[in-house]
Amino acid sequence: MRTTLAIFLTLFLVSCIESNPQPSPGKTDAPETPGNETGADTKGSQNLADSDSRFDGAVNLDAREAGPEPTDLNGEMTDALPTDGSDGSSEDTLYPTDGGAPDSIDLHEEDLPADTHETPDEMSVEVVIGDSQLRGGGSYFGECFGACKMDVTVDGDHVNFVASNWDDTIYVDNDGTLTEAGLAKSKELAAALVGVELEEVYGCPDCDDGGGAYVLLRRNGMDSKHDYPFGQPFTALTGCDEFIKELTSALAGCQSTDNIIVGGDCGPLG
Repeated sequence: MRTTLAIFLTLFLVSCIESNPQPSPGKTDAPETPGNETGADTKGSQNLADSDSRFDGAVNLDAREAGPEPTDLNGEMTDALPTDGSDGSSEDTLYPTDGGAPDSIDLHEEDLPADTHETPDEMSVEVVIGDSQLRGGGSYFGECFGACKMDVTVDGDHVNFVASNWDDTIYVDNDGTLTEAGLAKSKELAAALVGVELEEVYGCPDCDDGGGAYVLLRRNGMDSKHDYPFGQPFTALTGCDEFIKELTSALAGCQSTDNIIVGGDCGPLG
């Protein structure tokens, strides 16, 4: 019985050895594969590569979460955003130069216009009015008797009216003072004509005994005289003609108006 059991165990061990051969000493347990001719163990290297791959995936994921990488106007990649904590909106931020955009935007306070609280038109009108004024005007008739000439002279707010004849006979010589409204109007009328091209003579003054008229202007310090047929002023001079007629009527009749106050020694033209 013991002998039979011993034989059975011996056969069992032999069969186990044949089915599971043991490696010989010094031989590695890794099979040889193409690219691994030395038969070295690559298991550790493979694990490291897998770890690096997983690490790269985490970095790329973070980049995707941060948003798309910056591109220029042509869709090409640009430099990374500033790493100094700014948002890239400072004046040193560079922009693509191939599209004509400036390399930088640098505005300084001294480059900005000063706040004058006035428009250019307002400032220019003030300068013009300060040295512009309707300086006078009048009328004349060549074939007449009596007061053939009526002349009004304006100097600041002082107004003088003289009615005379061609032989220098003076019939009346009256003075008056422009009111604040009259003085402003005399300046505004002349200022409105600054830059307007005016002729010295319009039409045919005093032709066919029709009489003539004129106005004297000072525009931006320059004096000028403009003649035209009586009652037919050039369109741009209509306001001046009407104002001179008002002053003439007031001083000839010694009647003050809203624009002029006649002097106390005024003598009406009879």
